[in-house]
Amino acid sequence: MTSDIASSGGADEGTGVRRREDGWVLLDDGAEVASVVAEPAGVDVLALTHTVTDPARRGEGLAGRLVEAVLADVRREGLTVRPECSYVAAWFARHPDQRDLLAT
Repeated sequence: MTSDIASSGGADEGTGVRRREDGWVLLDDGAEVASVVAEPAGVDVLALTHTVTDPARRGEGLAGRLVEAVLADVRREGLTVRPECSYVAAWFARHPDQRDLLAT
């Protein structure tokens, strides 16, 4: 099941961030341009295991935008994360103000 958790502001329903059973996906005109895979990792903890960006779209900041949306959703749900993906771990290193979302 897919649900809209953030929108890029466009009227097109095929654009924005959607949550699905295995994580989140960023869509642009209906095309999947980035994704984050998440797995349960304990009570109220999600392991973020993989971040993938369409090779043709790398360098556009899509993965960062997606991770920000994922973490906003995690925060709203009262969850924490364990970054098992190198991209997400590096993102937290660049955003120390968000480290309260890291599972202890």
